[in-house]
Amino acid sequence: MQNEELQRTYAELLDSRDRYAELYDFAPVGYLTVDGDGRIREANLTLATLLRTSRGALVGSRFTDYVARESQDAIHFHRQKLEGPGSHSTCEVMLRRGDGTSFPASLKSSHVSGGRYHCAVSDISQRRDAEEALRQREQLGRQILSSLQEGLVVFDANLRFRVWNPFIASLTGTPESEVLGRHPDEVFPWMRELKLVDTLEESLAGGHIRHRDVHQQHPEDGRDIWLSGRSAPLRDFHGRITGVVVSLQDITERRRIHEQLRQLNRTLESRVAEQTGEIRLLAEAIEHLGEGVLITTDHTSWRDSRIVFANPAMCSISGFPETEMIGKTPRIFDGPRTHSDSPENIEHHLERDRFYHTELVHYRQDGSAYPAELLITLIRSADGDRTHFVSIHRDLSERKADEEAKFSLGQIIEASLNEVFIFEIRTLRFVQVNHGGRKNLGYSLDELRTLTPLDLKPDLTRERFLSMIAPVVGGEKSQLLFESRHRRQDGSFYDVDVALQRCRFRGHDCCVAIVIDTTERRRLEQEVVRASEEERQRIAVDLHDDLGAVLTALKLRTEGLAEELAEPRLGREGKLGTIISMMGEAIGKIRQIAHGLRPVGQEPDDLVNSLEALCHRVHADSPLSCRLLIEGSVEIADSIVANHLYRIAQEALINALRHSGGSRIDIFLRQHADRLELEVADDGRGFDGLPDHHLGLQIMRYRAQAMNGTLSIDSAADKPTRITCQVPCKGNRPAPTGR
Repeated sequence: MQNEELQRTYAELLDSRDRYAELYDFAPVGYLTVDGDGRIREANLTLATLLRTSRGALVGSRFTDYVARESQDAIHFHRQKLEGPGSHSTCEVMLRRGDGTSFPASLKSSHVSGGRYHCAVSDISQRRDAEEALRQREQLGRQILSSLQEGLVVFDANLRFRVWNPFIASLTGTPESEVLGRHPDEVFPWMRELKLVDTLEESLAGGHIRHRDVHQQHPEDGRDIWLSGRSAPLRDFHGRITGVVVSLQDITERRRIHEQLRQLNRTLESRVAEQTGEIRLLAEAIEHLGEGVLITTDHTSWRDSRIVFANPAMCSISGFPETEMIGKTPRIFDGPRTHSDSPENIEHHLERDRFYHTELVHYRQDGSAYPAELLITLIRSADGDRTHFVSIHRDLSERKADEEAKFSLGQIIEASLNEVFIFEIRTLRFVQVNHGGRKNLGYSLDELRTLTPLDLKPDLTRERFLSMIAPVVGGEKSQLLFESRHRRQDGSFYDVDVALQRCRFRGHDCCVAIVIDTTERRRLEQEVVRASEEERQRIAVDLHDDLGAVLTALKLRTEGLAEELAEPRLGREGKLGTIISMMGEAIGKIRQIAHGLRPVGQEPDDLVNSLEALCHRVHADSPLSCRLLIEGSVEIADSIVANHLYRIAQEALINALRHSGGSRIDIFLRQHADRLELEVADDGRGFDGLPDHHLGLQIMRYRAQAMNGTLSIDSAADKPTRITCQVPCKGNRPAPTGR
């Protein structure tokens, strides 16, 4: 019977050990311990999975055997940073799997003792892929914008220039720096005279796409240039008009050709009867013209006139052989999406200007549609009679594709679920925020352009924020990664991860921030910490109440048996005494384990008692003076909150003992009206910056977040360190118990 109870007890101990092993083996990152010779002494199953090998093959092998050749120097320097006790280091290397493939990994290591160090390994392949994709998209956008052979101009809602690409800068001789942020009236007064500003205002008011040809002289050489402009409203994802986009094409050469054609037409009008030779030469020129040419006989309107000539380029564009076009009207190219001006409007332009220009959709013989540009010229005889129409056709498919490509990169960034913020370094004001950022914050783009990052981070001063981003602004770092909290328009907060880097945007020095909302991840981390604490408490109760009770009962029965068998001649009382002593030692160890798993009990005043005991142990085991100072009546009903506070104080004490080099540590426990405050302060030396990668500090932050509290660290080189945790009182303080 006794053996069965002992076996059952042993089995329960094994089961408890297995549960802890599972937490280690199936962690989301790989863990390993490396000795002073660089050999792996411990490794979890996650690491074996990442390296595609067995744990047995890992243990005893050199860690550098799994590091790619190009990362050997990096791992060497990483190891050098771990020489001192308590030192830590972080780096990114390429690790080699058992099957010969490689993957990028992040290493976070901390020195233990005797040259050994613990290391956490994370696969960062997806992050690297995302960074490369973003870099390629940005590079593609810059290449598209700089390689366009058409001018691209974008105005904001106030008709101020926001985009002025290199092509239009070269064409007009006006650099980007003299245009951006200014109104057309300030830069090009002639635009108001030509009523081009009126056209922009119509587009901004929701008007249809407008097309205008503009004539001006080049500012450098004085030559005449013609620009064909097309303006359209720029809308956001909600359909709201946020500006106007204008595409400009240099049509000087085309105008020159058209003018030459008009001159030829005038020559034809006067000499058609006598100069058939010249007509043949002209026809030959048209035959080899790269643009489609149709000649139709005069009728009541151009659309009803009959085709009498089509050059090879027209046949190539439309897919119709010339024999199928002869005798037909231009309606042969019409289809469901062909929308042209009314015949009256066309006739009005032809009578007034003798030519008419438009863009519309034409259809090829196979039924496929293509955008077309059409210039129609009216031919008159020497007597002034209308004789023919000559129309020039141009396939605009390539130009339209270029126009669509100009906006593709911006649309991808705008539709991204990640938040993208661009702010000017000088003023800190936002100049661009994508849809993801606007949606999560609850602001419109116009509202955000009046704000700065300080409005989203009210806990930061301007001086502290500028100091934080100084390494990126000054070029010391290419990228800055940090965690923060953003405040929405409705006053709510959410946690974020931020990647910040410097950039040039519309001629200004700016910073671009890629922001990821980590609210859900933080919630899951808090749940893991709470579940871990509850599991500790359950195991402690099981050890104390179940296994401890069994061993105590076994000890009492063994003592009774010893009294019955106390006959000296039997020689068994010594063995029974040894068994009783060993059982007492086992009961003591179980109590120690239970106390370690659950240092604070269920009573409201147990936290104070446990902290007092902790101070006594530190004072007894070290030369430092450790005091507990209590302000107010501190009673905590929630044992999980009490255990979190104890663990935070314990971790802060351990850090002070290891690193501060001071002579005194004070623990303050203060009860305020709306919060409970725990503070651990030493009189030693601190550290510059906040080592967020330190595992102990991360766990303290997670514990504070699990209680809906905050954790702050005040430390600087050669100055004392002060760690403060504040927890809301709601649910933590029951009715007074008389303490």
